[in-house]
Amino acid sequence: MKAILRCLIVLAAAANVQAQGWRGIVPLHSSCDDVKQKLGIAECRNRTYDTPDSKVSILFSDGTCSSGWNVPTGTVITLDVHPKASQRFSDLALDPSNYRAIREGHLQQVVRYENKDQSMSITVSNGGLVMSYFYGPSSKDDSLKCSSERPSSTGSFKFDEYGNMSRRAEQRRLTRFAYQLKTTSKSILGYILVYPGRNASLKDAHERGMRAKAYLVSQGVEASRLFVVDGGLRETLTVELFVTIKDTIPPTPRPSMP
Repeated sequence: MKAILRCLIVLAAAANVQAQGWRGIVPLHSSCDDVKQKLGIAECRNRTYDTPDSKVSILFSDGTCSSGWNVPTGTVITLDVHPKASQRFSDLALDPSNYRAIREGHLQQVVRYENKDQSMSITVSNGGLVMSYFYGPSSKDDSLKCSSERPSSTGSFKFDEYGNMSRRAEQRRLTRFAYQLKTTSKSILGYILVYPGRNASLKDAHERGMRAKAYLVSQGVEASRLFVVDGGLRETLTVELFVTIKDTIPPTPRPSMP
């Protein structure tokens, strides 16, 4: 019975990957009312919603260009979907010609598979397990962008690292990160790596990362440029902020000569 259930979950996941958006919720096209109807929620807030098989973090537009998109208040901007059951990437049986693998220089243990129109990506662990699905605006909706810029820099670097601190202190660090992202090309991505520490759960780490992402969006960084990743186990809670140019796939470092 468990094997059958797992098979059904994988098939459903594959269907969601192939379809536009997640379960009919399409970034830039689905409204707050659409989400209320599909998820059975009472209000639309930038938060994580618990469904029977996934944790879904949704960011909504506030009606301004702070998200980077000229859409009405309450429009869905992005969805981060974290499946509860283990899913192997190979079981999704996706057409590889429709995806490209991106391995960021600072995050060699995971691979991000992005589809052609850049509307969704799948983050996969080194062991081949699906960590999350990201659904964002499609390149077909570029006409809805508030503005556009060309790439102006290359590379990948750690911008900041901090441990457990008050929300106000964290926001001061994130404000500087937001400024860095806003004053560079829109092809520059921001990665939020969260290590939960021994006294916290993965859920706590995910909530911490999504809280940071929501704050960065409130500061004017486009949600589609931000990614939250579980960094793994460390002794104490740690958050790392990375800046990297989109499409950059750094070569594998060569071992140093003795």
